[in-house]
Order: sequence, then C-alpha cells, then structure tokens
Amino acid sequence: MLTDNPQSPRIISRKCGGWLAVSGKGDPIQIGVTAPSEPEVREKFWAAAEGWRDILDTEKGVSPSGM
Repeated sequence: MLTDNPQSPRIISRKCGGWLAVSGKGDPIQIGVTAPSEPEVREKFWAAAEGWRDILDTEKGVSPSGM
C-alpha cells in the first residue's frame, strides 16, 4: 500500500508548532497526520497507514494484518 521510500512520509515542520507527516506523491492513498514532535508524527503516520491498509484489505476480503 504505502511504500517505505524516502518520500513516504514527508515530514514538515509547522510554522504554528508541531509536525506534519504526509504521504509521498507516488503512494496509492494520500494521508496526513500531525503531532507535537517529529518522532511522534512518524509513529502516528505509520499507525494511520496501517489502519488504512487494514480497512482496504478488509473491503477486499483479506484478513486484517496482525489478526
């Protein structure tokens, strides 16, 4: 689903504080998350990506990962 390449996620420091992580342009779905710190935004991004992967796999009739 989402690739593990340097473009995904793109990490951006927000002018208002905190961090934004967004999918790379080549990723099949586009998601974004915010968090107060860079490590936390990376963690939240991959958790959100995994959640979307599970949702899409379930809709395709594939068992969610980790189950």
